[in-house]
Amino acid sequence: MKNYKFGKISRVILSAGILLASTGFSVYSKQGDKLYEPLAYEGRAEQTGGGSGLITDFTTPQGASYTAREDYILDESNPGRIILMSYIGTDTDVVIPADLNIKEMSQETFGDRYDITSVVIAHGVETVNGFQCLFALASVTIPDSVTDIGSLAFYRCRNLTSVTIPNSVTNIGGGAFSSCGITSFTIPESVINIERGAFYECSKLTSLRIPENVKSIGDNAFSSCKLLSGVTFDSSVPPRTFGDNVFERCDNLTIYVPAGAKAAYQAVPQLKGRTIIENGAPAINESEGATDKSVALNKKSPALSAFLAANQGKAVEYGISPQADGGVIWQKSNKFTKLKPNTQYYFYVRTKAKGTEAKTNYEPPGEAQFLGKIKTLRNSQPKAPKKPKVLQISDGNKKIPQVFPAEIQLDASVYASAGKEVEFAISAMVYGKAPKPSALADWRSEPKFTGLTPNTQYFIFARYKEIGEQYEPSKPTGALKVTTAKG
Repeated sequence: MKNYKFGKISRVILSAGILLASTGFSVYSKQGDKLYEPLAYEGRAEQTGGGSGLITDFTTPQGASYTAREDYILDESNPGRIILMSYIGTDTDVVIPADLNIKEMSQETFGDRYDITSVVIAHGVETVNGFQCLFALASVTIPDSVTDIGSLAFYRCRNLTSVTIPNSVTNIGGGAFSSCGITSFTIPESVINIERGAFYECSKLTSLRIPENVKSIGDNAFSSCKLLSGVTFDSSVPPRTFGDNVFERCDNLTIYVPAGAKAAYQAVPQLKGRTIIENGAPAINESEGATDKSVALNKKSPALSAFLAANQGKAVEYGISPQADGGVIWQKSNKFTKLKPNTQYYFYVRTKAKGTEAKTNYEPPGEAQFLGKIKTLRNSQPKAPKKPKVLQISDGNKKIPQVFPAEIQLDASVYASAGKEVEFAISAMVYGKAPKPSALADWRSEPKFTGLTPNTQYFIFARYKEIGEQYEPSKPTGALKVTTAKG
């Protein structure tokens, strides 16, 4: 084989006539002390004339060794922490395979693949990176094995309007969602650190809740979120570290804190001059107090609690309308029933009229105050499926459970007569406690889990899948507890 020098790869043609797809990092051939040679590369290759052969792995000038498996370039120098260096496939909807046993995604994972629209990250990945400037990205599925959202992970993903972060993530890296298109975001209870500029210039974000476990918020974490109008802190004690300019250029922001905590938050220099309100339950939003057929307004929500306090001693009534302007129906109770599933309603409050119009002491009803909008849930499915079971394969007179060091297989025949599609989720313990199925984000149809940690207890749940716009997923089963085999 002749020796060639290759710069930033857009393609590589070896003397044997092999065309290597883009990898997003540099590779050189070697001769003497100056050049580096690709040793081999396994996977995607295209014949361009003359010779034959495939390369299976190669080294960089820095001496790192990479391997290609299917459409993925991997750094396997540490078998216990395999890093996904680059995706070289052509799909725009990417599903990262679990059997690659990836633990970390590099910042160059997707390079300049601006056409990628969705990514499903394999269970087992712990650190997420490499989505920056994917302008077409509209959906990403993050498994509950992830603990760290890396720096600039989703920077300038303008088409990404929402993303679910599992209750396993402890760190949201610097600039992780900066300049994103997200309109709503739930920070999970597990998060401890929100680094510098994590949500900088998320110009469509309107409200946030900071969970009790958050101990550190970095400089400019939420600055230039111009539509951010409400931030609720769950903890009575402000985060231990509070960076500079955290809410800079959030001009219409109100901060809600627990009862008795106002003075503590007013003492934070970075919050000087901010409007801080106690008893700040989350504002009415798309999911608060709603079922598929009813909505109960939260009297502790900021707008409603302020109205009730200002009109103490007066009779009030609550209004509902399926449209944004007009058609309001008023009632005494703050709970509305017999509603339509999967329908958005608009809610109001006002003081009631006194007396009757025919009498001189008549007082008309007060001006209606808009509280917010809530969308009812889809119909609930009546019950959960049967609890999952481990697949057992007969070997003579013995039945062998299909539980291995890195894999668990479930028995799909349990659901053969269910008449509905079933999906499964798995999690190890979270902070020494059994996981809550409601916090699990990575539900899958395949009754098989790979990339697991040997000699580790896992909790496995099953539920019926959602059915179009009509039915939401069923309640999950109780947990099947399974401990993987020793490695």
